[in-house]
Amino acid sequence: MNKSILLLVFVVFACLKSFAQPANDNCANAIAIACGGTQTGSTVTATMDVAPPCGPFTISSPGVWYTFVGTGDAITASLCGSAYDTQIFIYSGSCGSLTCIVSNDDAGAACASSGLNSIANFSSTLGTNYYILVTGFASGTGAYSLNIACVVPPVAPPNDNCTGITPTILVNGAAAVAFTGTTVNATTDALFSTIVVWEAVTLTECSNLTIDYCGTNPSVMQSALIVYTTCPATGLTSGTYDVTTCLDANVTFRFFNLPAGTYYLPVLGGSPNTPGPYIMHAQSFDCSIIGIEESTTAKSTLLYPNPASDVLNIKGVFEKGTIVTITGALGKVLLTENFNSSIDITSLPNGVYMIQIQGENYNHFERFVKAK
Repeated sequence: MNKSILLLVFVVFACLKSFAQPANDNCANAIAIACGGTQTGSTVTATMDVAPPCGPFTISSPGVWYTFVGTGDAITASLCGSAYDTQIFIYSGSCGSLTCIVSNDDAGAACASSGLNSIANFSSTLGTNYYILVTGFASGTGAYSLNIACVVPPVAPPNDNCTGITPTILVNGAAAVAFTGTTVNATTDALFSTIVVWEAVTLTECSNLTIDYCGTNPSVMQSALIVYTTCPATGLTSGTYDVTTCLDANVTFRFFNLPAGTYYLPVLGGSPNTPGPYIMHAQSFDCSIIGIEESTTAKSTLLYPNPASDVLNIKGVFEKGTIVTITGALGKVLLTENFNSSIDITSLPNGVYMIQIQGENYNHFERFVKAK
């Protein structure tokens, strides 16, 4: 064969090879990648892909495909180190029916190589097939490096959900029951928009219930919530309660005349609290023994006006040494001062509050409303 013809054939073959599409140009030919794996390649000769928009991004440049089998871990799919402005799309499902999981354009400071490289983070489900599309911003193509990192997610506390706990039966007059736990790694509860764990108690008869966090690091438990009667929680208990404080400034709740039943106690780990270990004590008494008598043995008092806007007046005669305490709906002490018949509440936001008037031989509690 003529040498010139051989040379021409070689050149044509080389050109065709240089323009050949990557092996994983299509979703159906996605290349498997596993935890800790790195794949490199180029999208220069890839073709445009047909896939659903994902997050705020749509596919606008050629890309290549990888597949990953979920391990149940937290996954980071990184294109840091790539030579162009990348985008990454993560899908579940099948090539003909993809469902968006997450996408990313620019990782910014998270990528030391270039803020224009992409990182996608998602929680994987064990055994689920995921498809990873490596593509570029606008019409960009180039050399890429894809790395998959897997991290075992933190384990939530066993009482992270109220449905997963067994209520403790309280016997009226018996010693307090101590609950210990932590709010670290708890998940966000939609009802509170913060991380929450749960305890629960069952009352077998009409009871006065005392709940306190005495002994807990005060920075962990700066506020608490009253009890709920259903799980999932939908509403607070009705009835009378008052709020006092432990010697270490932690919160104590007392609930009077609660009917027999199960009560769920949320332990908040988010602001103003901080995640950490806690100690909760629960103790119950007969309805006829404590609580209502104490709350009604106060001098005759009247809060006025109620609702109040700037000044809350207290009608009544009280002995020297009487202390007035105002707490918010979450049990946090907002004001403590010696008795004064007029209290300035201009600094309080609108809401419902509890006022405690405490003397040597009496203890009185009333709710009032602050409203402009």
